[in-house]
Amino acid sequence: RLLEGKLSKGLPIWKRIGFGQEAWIYSGPNGRWYVSNNKVVEQNDFQCGRGLISSLEHRNLLPVMLEEDSWQYKDQYGWNKDLQISFSIYPPPAPERLYITSPNGFQKLSGEYQLSTSHANGHPLWQRA
Repeated sequence: RLLEGKLSKGLPIWKRIGFGQEAWIYSGPNGRWYVSNNKVVEQNDFQCGRGLISSLEHRNLLPVMLEEDSWQYKDQYGWNKDLQISFSIYPPPAPERLYITSPNGFQKLSGEYQLSTSHANGHPLWQRA
């Protein structure tokens, strides 16, 4: 969700909501986008360059406008370019059907599930068919 009235380096800040740990997308002082779940980022008013995902220099383009080879993730060895990281303004479509197989326990939950018109915690919900 866009944080209304909040900017970092003159660019918008987004906060992940309703899905696990808090995280933010913001522009760091070095002209890179960062995705961070470190509370220190918010405490420093986004005036730092910390994150587990980073862009190369963004040239004032929004994350959805950057080329696919602009993104990298950080692990214990350093930064790693990753062509699979992508940003979108739309969530991916939920599949109409899901199939669960659980041969070693809770077999009664196995089977086909159909996408419901209801949602749970802001996310799609599937019901057993």
